[in-house]
Amino acid sequence: MRAPSSVLTSGFVVLTIVAIAVLASPPFARVFEATPRNTVITTAPFIWLPVVLVQAALFGHLLVFRWLWRHRASAPPSLAPPAG
Repeated sequence: MRAPSSVLTSGFVVLTIVAIAVLASPPFARVFEATPRNTVITTAPFIWLPVVLVQAALFGHLLVFRWLWRHRASAPPSLAPPAG
């Protein structure tokens, strides 16, 4: 079974964004120079944004998907996935 093109496109976009973010970050090569340098994200209160909030969003998505998976049998017939 082939993956839909939207899934592949979304994956490519996410990988591109992550690659640009890593290459532009101060500890790495800084391929994309920005003047003045933005080092605020590496200071105390701002470092918790990606560390905590991204993990919280991921955990929230996992909870929703788990709830949807467990309640898929109780969906109305018009919304239930086809059997087979």
